[in-house]
Amino acid sequence: MKKLLKGILLGALMLTLVACGNNNGSAEDIKVDLGALMEEIVTNNFAEAAFIDYDDEYLSNMMELDLELVETYVGKYPMISMVATEIGMFEAKDGNIEAVTTAVEGYKEIKKANAWYPAETENAENSIVLVKGNYVFFIMCENPADIQTQIEAAFTK
Repeated sequence: MKKLLKGILLGALMLTLVACGNNNGSAEDIKVDLGALMEEIVTNNFAEAAFIDYDDEYLSNMMELDLELVETYVGKYPMISMVATEIGMFEAKDGNIEAVTTAVEGYKEIKKANAWYPAETENAENSIVLVKGNYVFFIMCENPADIQTQIEAAFTK
C-alpha cells in the first residue's frame, strides 16, 4: 500500500512539474525588443526603402497619440508620399492598451482618408492594427499579413 501511495504521489508531482515547466506565457507576459523587431522586418522586407523614424512630434501631431500612454515605440514612414509603406510599434503603459489601440485605429482612418495614390489607397485600406498583450502594431504595406506573421513569431520565441 505504501508503494502504491508513493507511486501516486510521485506521479502527481511529475505532472505538476511538467505542467509548470511547459508554460510558454501569454502575450501579456512576453517582452519584445521593438527596435530589434523593426530592424529585422525592415531588413527582410523593405531593405531598399527610404524611411523616416517616428519621433515624439510625429506621434503627437500626426497620430494624435498621447505620449504618456506609451512605454516605448518605434516606427517608420516613407520619405516619399507615394510610397505606401508604414510600420508602427507601440508598447502601452499598463492599463493603457485600449487608449493606444484607439489612437492607432484613428490613425489608420486618417491614412485611409488622406490616401492619394492608388497604391497608397489600397495599402491604407488593407492596413492592419494588431494587438498583442501590451503592444499595438500598425502595418501598412503591400503584404501586411506577412509582416503580421513575423510580428506574431516574436511572441513565440
